[in-house]
Order: sequence, then C-alpha cells, then structure tokens
Amino acid sequence: MREGFKFGFRTLGKYFVLLLLSLMFLGMITWDKLWLQAVLNAVFLAGFALLTFNEAGTIGERAETLRVTLDTRRAEGGKIDLLAEEKAFRPKTAVTGFLVAALPLVIIALLNLASLPAYPSSLDPESFRPQEIEVPAETALPEATPMTEATPAPEATIAPEATPAPQAIEDVSVNPFNTVARLTFSPFIALYGLLNGNLMLLYILMVPLSFFLPAFALAGYLQGPRLRTQKLEAIKKGIRAKKRKERRERKPSSGPKPEV
Repeated sequence: MREGFKFGFRTLGKYFVLLLLSLMFLGMITWDKLWLQAVLNAVFLAGFALLTFNEAGTIGERAETLRVTLDTRRAEGGKIDLLAEEKAFRPKTAVTGFLVAALPLVIIALLNLASLPAYPSSLDPESFRPQEIEVPAETALPEATPMTEATPAPEATIAPEATPAPQAIEDVSVNPFNTVARLTFSPFIALYGLLNGNLMLLYILMVPLSFFLPAFALAGYLQGPRLRTQKLEAIKKGIRAKKRKERRERKPSSGPKPEV
C-alpha cells in the first residue's frame, strides 16, 4: 500500500511541474494566437505523457526483477525481507497509485460542477475576457471671473445632502471552486479558448481529464514484466553475438603453412 501511495505522489509531482510550465509558457499566449497555444499545449501533454509512461515502465521493470529474485530466494528456502517484498511488482501498486494521483483532481472537478448553480456567472464567457474600464471624460473647469466689490452676504442656505454616486460596475461574486479548478487544469489551457463558447462542456471534460497523466503511469507500470522479458532477450542476443565474434577470431586462417 505504501509503495502505491509513493507511486501516486510521484505522478502528482509530474502533474504539478506540467501545471507550472503551462502557466509560464502557454498562459502568456493571447487568444488571437489560439492555434499556437493549441499546438504547444499538445506538445507539452504528449511529452509529459511519454515521460510518465517510460519512467513508470522502468519502475515496473525493476519491481518485476525484484519479484522474480524474491521468488527464487523463497524457493531455495532463503529469508525474505518484508520491505523488499513490498517493493516487488504488484498490479495493486499501480492501481493504488492511479487512484491517489487522480482522486484530488476528480474532487476539484466535481466541486466545480456542484458550485455552478450557486455561481451562474461561471458559465458566462464574458467573465473570463479582459474588461475595458471606461474612464469618464474630464470636465472643464469654469473660467475664473474677476473679483468685484464685496457685497453683503445673503442669508446662509442649507446645502442639500450629497447623494452617493451609483456604482459604475456591479459587484460580481467570484466562484472560488471555479477559480481553483481552472488553475488546477491549466495543463489543458488550450481548451479554455477552444471551448469558451461552451463552458459547461469544458467543466464536464475536467472530470475525465483528471485521469490523463495517472492513466499513462498505470499503463507504464503494468508493462514491467514485458519490459523485463525484452531486456533479458536483448542481453541474450548480446551474449550470443559476442560468442560468435570470439569464435571467428579464434578460427585459424586457411591456406598453406609457412615452411620452417
């Protein structure tokens, strides 16, 4: 169980790095260059998916090698280390890691969907576009009039109370769940522009997208036995090629022997 949690946290760490890179490089691209953002986003996702798959495969191959070693030692009656037994290859480790890595993302996506009825502005595409604030035109000051002789001051009149100016922009409540969700799923930032006209579809897609990187980690780890078999076959081929080379070098050359 502990190895499964470690495997899941390792996948979450890669997702966090992907999130930061997406914010740094893809978030600076404006919407008028959406095609460039989409292409770079696809490259980022493909690169991290391949990296996760290969690294998880390496972990699975090492775990499978350890499992075979422990089985051989057990068959010979040797003592088995419990810590080593826990690190041996088990499909349960991959499944646990998959759930640990995907569950926080799924919870964030579901909380965002559940909050939409209380925050309908989260479905308004204009809420996510930069708003231009109108600056009121400067009012011209009246021209100064020349001073005249002092005249008796009229009776003081009570000035009417100043009425507060109406708010120019209505306060719109911010959906904290939506803010966290959009930040968490920044690795898929190109979808924000592509699906800006249908934000409900975008928020629904966040649920299956939670399994994107964990799925590649799961698939990579489960390739461990196959990768070990390929590695052993490559080692055998290398040994056979080396032996053939040595036999060719030891083979005596044909032709008449020189006279003594």
